[in-house]
Amino acid sequence: MRIENVKVVNCSPTLELPKYATPGSDAVDLYACFDAVDGEGKVFPIQEYDPYNNKSIAEARVDDIYSLYPGCRCIIPTGLVCEVPDEFRLHITPRSGMAIKFGITVLNTPGKIDSDYRGMIGIVLINHSLLPYEIKHGQPIAQMAIEPSLHINWITDAELSETERGSGGFGHSDLTDDFSNLPDPPMFEVGEKVGLYEITDVKYDRQKKTYVYMLNGDYVTEQFCVDTKL
Repeated sequence: MRIENVKVVNCSPTLELPKYATPGSDAVDLYACFDAVDGEGKVFPIQEYDPYNNKSIAEARVDDIYSLYPGCRCIIPTGLVCEVPDEFRLHITPRSGMAIKFGITVLNTPGKIDSDYRGMIGIVLINHSLLPYEIKHGQPIAQMAIEPSLHINWITDAELSETERGSGGFGHSDLTDDFSNLPDPPMFEVGEKVGLYEITDVKYDRQKKTYVYMLNGDYVTEQFCVDTKL
C-alpha cells in the first residue's frame, strides 16, 4: 500500500498520534482532545451551536464529560495540526458505529483538510438522536484518510455529449417514457395546462408506480396535477 508522509504537530500531552487498526485499514480514528494547547498555553475550547444557531463556548478538561444534546452541533478539537503534501488532502468521515447506534455523525461529511491549512483539525459533530451523547477525552469521534486532490480546468467552448438521462436530477434514473407495457395511459398530456403552468414532459416513475409530469422545471405526481386542476 502506498504511504505518504504528513508533517504533524500533536498539541496534546496525553494522546498518541492516530494509528491504523489493521494493515488493510483505509483510515485512522480521530480522538476527542480536551487538553490541546495553543502557543500561549491556552486550551482549545469546544464550539457549540444549539438548534436555533446560538453559539457558545464550552471548556472541557481531560476528566470531564462533554454532552452533545439533541439537535445541537459542536466542533471537537483533535489536537492535531498537519501539513498535508501538495496534491493531497485529508478526508474526514463519520464512524459507522456512532452513526447507527447513537445518531451522531460528522455534519459536513466529508470534511476536507486542504494542503495549505495549518490550523487545528476540528470535527463538526451533530446529534440526530433524541438523547444527549457523552464525549470523553481520548474517545474516537471520526475517521480520517489521505487522498489525491485534483483541480478543475474549465473548458468553456466545448459541446456537451448527449445522454439518455439528460438533465434529470435526483431520482430521475427511475423515470421512463416507455408506456407500452402499462395498463393505463397518462391522465394528462404535454401542453395541457395545470394551474399556472403547462406540462412540458410526461414520464412514468417505476419506483412509485405513477405517472409524473414536468411543471415549471420539476416533476410532480399525477395526484398533484389532479388536485391543482380542481
